[in-house]
Amino acid sequence: MRNISGLCAGILSLATAAALSAAQPAFTSLYNFGNTPADGIRPGSAPALGAGGVLYGTTAGGGGPLNEGTVYSLTPPTSPGGSWTESVLYVFTGGVDGFAPVAGVIVGPDGVLYGTVANGGMSSVGAVYSLTPPESLGGSWTFALLYSFTGTDGDGVNPAFSLTLGSGGVLYGVTSAGGSTNDGTVYSLAPPEVPGGAWTYTLLYSFSGPDGQSPNSPVVIGAGGELYGVTMHGGNGSFSRCNNRHDFGCGLVYSLTPAGDGSWTEATLYEFLGSSDGQWPGDLIMDASGTLYGAMYGGVYALAPPLSPGGTWTGTKVQNFPGIADLAPLGLCMAPNGVIYGLTYETTNNGGGILFSLTPPAAPGGAWTKRTLWQFSPFNVPDGGTSPVGLILTTNGAGKVLLYGATSAGPNGMQDYGMVFSLKP
Repeated sequence: MRNISGLCAGILSLATAAALSAAQPAFTSLYNFGNTPADGIRPGSAPALGAGGVLYGTTAGGGGPLNEGTVYSLTPPTSPGGSWTESVLYVFTGGVDGFAPVAGVIVGPDGVLYGTVANGGMSSVGAVYSLTPPESLGGSWTFALLYSFTGTDGDGVNPAFSLTLGSGGVLYGVTSAGGSTNDGTVYSLAPPEVPGGAWTYTLLYSFSGPDGQSPNSPVVIGAGGELYGVTMHGGNGSFSRCNNRHDFGCGLVYSLTPAGDGSWTEATLYEFLGSSDGQWPGDLIMDASGTLYGAMYGGVYALAPPLSPGGTWTGTKVQNFPGIADLAPLGLCMAPNGVIYGLTYETTNNGGGILFSLTPPAAPGGAWTKRTLWQFSPFNVPDGGTSPVGLILTTNGAGKVLLYGATSAGPNGMQDYGMVFSLKP
């Protein structure tokens, strides 16, 4: 079974195909952080969508005088036009629970939240945690460390990206460093057979440079249980083309295929050369046909699977992002009709960023159509969030697309600590 959570960088798309609305995009600021001394500030990733339309996310700072970060919820209003209600579910202490969570949370069975901290755990090199909702309304959420990375026995260092939920409640994740040669790892955590027992950590793969270096996105689960992901560096190409100090190339797309004996086989599907095909890949998503779409420095690409097993994957550039105005796309999501939505972090408009759509061509081989749906600006108060960090997509019962996202800063003249927003294309 294909895990369709890859349609939005690890976030579930909720409904079936439908035409996009031709109306003017409607942008709404749902919440501005920093309203109280205990509030979180500066979210580092998109929120996750839970039951009842509640959004869950993390902030890299805030939560009180220690300023170590929070996990928060945003509950929609009971009547149209009302205010969303923000609640701080957990405040990080900077101890074994970690601090400055940049990765977002995912929503698991029974509403349990799962997340990672790149700094924390028993060895202070990262951990995986859960937050269990209270048994009664108004109670406290329960924090638990599921696994603490050691950094000394090859299990990985700095799990800086969100988790991916697989069948049976298994969690899959990556670390940006650590492993046998300190080039990063892919791992799984299997839930205990008995409630309250220990989770089982398994190292699925340790990168070594030519096969990848520095995993740079959550993994996507394919139809056969295989995993797909990207590394920001690595490959056999010349790293000098990418103007970086790493030992290997400009990044690649990889797959991990499970074998019957419990081992996993890694394969490089595409290697970036730092020329016209781009470099430094990031967010990765997958459509129903198994085609991968990804963000990279300078554009968005597609990677189509081979027609027969063992064949070559075919890479094509979907859209160039040629200049500083929209150089680094992120937060890719795909609507059921194949339209891709995403963000850019860098712009000429005071670092504001844009929210864009890419509509597929009417005929194979044609050009995709790029459209700017929203221009972030620090001067648009109260909708002036800047530095967007993530995006998720859902649809309503009529098939209309609704996007949720977060920014890490803005707007000027208010708290300037970031915001959560929605946009109806």
